[in-house]
Amino acid sequence: MTVFTESPLRPDRQEHVDHVPLGLSRSSETVYRAMLGSPRFRLSELAECLGYDVERLAEVVEELRLEGMVADSADESEAVRAVEPCLALRALAARRLCATRGIDPVPRPEAVERLINLREQRRSEREFESAGLDELAAVVERLVAHADREVVMLVPESERTSCEFSRLIPEWASRRGLTVRSVWRADVIRSAARRAHGAWLGRQGFEVRVVRSVPLRAVLVDDAVAVLGDDEEVRVLRGTRQVTEVRRIAAELWNSASPVRSGSTSDRGAEVAGSRHATVLRLLAEGLTDDGIARRTGVSVRTVRNDVASAMSRLDSRSRFQAGVRAARLGLF
Repeated sequence: MTVFTESPLRPDRQEHVDHVPLGLSRSSETVYRAMLGSPRFRLSELAECLGYDVERLAEVVEELRLEGMVADSADESEAVRAVEPCLALRALAARRLCATRGIDPVPRPEAVERLINLREQRRSEREFESAGLDELAAVVERLVAHADREVVMLVPESERTSCEFSRLIPEWASRRGLTVRSVWRADVIRSAARRAHGAWLGRQGFEVRVVRSVPLRAVLVDDAVAVLGDDEEVRVLRGTRQVTEVRRIAAELWNSASPVRSGSTSDRGAEVAGSRHATVLRLLAEGLTDDGIARRTGVSVRTVRNDVASAMSRLDSRSRFQAGVRAARLGLF
C-alpha cells in the first residue's frame, strides 16, 4: 500500500488544526493520506494498517465524509474511498474561505499542491486500477476540478452509481460558475433519495431530466472529454469523432427527456455569495483597488473591504495581492 504522508502514521488524540497544512485535524489528515494509497478500504483493513481501533476510525471517516473528502465505494459494499484531492481539497478550501461563520482553517496552497502532485505521480506510475465505478469517479473528479464550462451526466441506473449523486461536484461547479446537466433513466426517480437529490440540484439552479432509457453511463466535461465506464472498463475519450458521438447521444437524450421539478424555489444565495468571493479574489490578483472591485461586482466598497480582510486572514496572507495569488493556486477561480 502506498501511503501519501510525509510523517509516521500514528493515532493522535490532539485535534488542534491551527497549523495543519491541509486544514484537517491530524488524525483526519493521517486517515485521508492513507486512503489515497488504495482504490478503496474496508474500515477493518484501514484500522489494521494505521493501528486505530475501528470505532475511533469510523468517527474520523465520518468527519472526512462530512467534509467531502471520503465517499462510499460503488464497487465494494461497506468500503469507502478517498475523493481525489484535486477536487476535495480545493472544494474544502472554497467552502472554508466563503463561510460566513466558523474559524476552520483554509488548506495551505503549497500543501495542497504537494499532495496533488504526489497523487498524479502515483497515478502516472499505474498503481491504480483502470476499471470499476470507483475508478470512473476518480477520473471524473479530476476532470471536473479543472472544468471551465459544463458537466453533463448520463445516468442509466440508480442502484450502483459512481459520482452521479455526489453533492461535491455540483457544489464545486456552482462556485466555479459551471453548468451541470443530468439525464436519468426514468425509474431512477422512483427512489426517494434520488428524488431528493434531484430536487436539491434544482434548488442549486441545475436541471435534471428523465427519459425512458439511457443507453450508456457517461460524463461529458466541457464538450471536450467524455468518460465512459462500467464494471469492466473505464474509457476516457478525447478524440473529436468519439466525443462528438457521445455529445450527439447526450443532446438527443436531453431534448427528448422530461424535466424533474425541484419542488421549491432556488436557494442559491450562499452560492452567489461564494461566487462573489471568488470574483473578489480574482480581481485582487489582478491588482484592482477596492473601488474598482466594488464597481465590477456591484456591491459596496465596505462589503469588498470585509471580503478582502476575511480572505487575507483565512489565507494567512500579508497582502491583498498575496491573498489573490494563493486563492488562484488553490484553483478557486
